[in-house]
Amino acid sequence: MTIDEIRNAVNSALLVADNDYNPENKADNVSIVEEIRKVVSDMADGGTPSPEHIAKVAVATNKNVQVRDFIMGLRLEIDYRFIGQYLEYITDLS
Repeated sequence: MTIDEIRNAVNSALLVADNDYNPENKADNVSIVEEIRKVVSDMADGGTPSPEHIAKVAVATNKNVQVRDFIMGLRLEIDYRFIGQYLEYITDLS
């Protein structure tokens, strides 16, 4: 996929994610946090986040400060280089 194709897929996924995400739902928040950990670990092995993941994280970080705080604290768990790579990827495409 080209960058433009990924951006278009992310934009489409944003509409779904925005309607589906409830910042008060603890299960949703736990699921997103666990998914972020997995995706960052996958990126360390050469993987890339899906457009759906990027959209879900973009919506969650805009609606829930605890998810943002988790991402900022993740550098204490996982090598900061991969966190930086993850944030760069998420920021560039959302």
